[in-house]
Amino acid sequence: AVFAALEDAQRHAADRAANDAPTRVVDDVTGECFECRWRDVRAGDVVVVKNREVAPADLVILKVAPPAAGESDGDDPVCYVETKSLDGETNLKQRRALGAASELCSELDADATRFDVAGLRGLTVELEPPNDVVTAFDAVVVSRDGTRRAATLDNVYLRGTTVRSVDWILGAVCGTGADSKIMRTASAPPAKESSLVLAVNRVLKYVVALLVALCF
Repeated sequence: AVFAALEDAQRHAADRAANDAPTRVVDDVTGECFECRWRDVRAGDVVVVKNREVAPADLVILKVAPPAAGESDGDDPVCYVETKSLDGETNLKQRRALGAASELCSELDADATRFDVAGLRGLTVELEPPNDVVTAFDAVVVSRDGTRRAATLDNVYLRGTTVRSVDWILGAVCGTGADSKIMRTASAPPAKESSLVLAVNRVLKYVVALLVALCF
């Protein structure tokens, strides 16, 4: 029981540390970035995640830093993600910003502390119900003029994954907390009991059954 309590305390401490970790949210009026805790990030927020930082929520990629855009092999700028925390794989996977959304926002300074996001107003994301499938993502991004564009796993950073090989990415939050895919995959740890405890529990069951039988 003591060891189980210690493990519970360690898990709670790890959860608090993750929830209190800082990230940067873009103010939709001024375009200025301000620091925000993971626990306070809400769906619809636009956040900036820099190289080697962890995504605080499930994010649809809106824009990628210019160097990565120059490496794109198509219309949509590319970036990379490390998914070791999700699937244990250390190889980097390619992701793409949504081209239509990328044209609606821009960086206003070289330090990625201020963005022009006025063009994103009215943009909506129609999402699949929250689920634990980390190998697929299905959404539709609808612009103000009604244009609809599909967003797949190639356009998403999932919570817990790490931005790599790009200075920064701008992402729209589409899943936070218990609604994020990594949290949906989490399960309660199995109870750990020694063989001695299990043997004593079995003996006690027999003793109780015997006493009940003797009483009648």
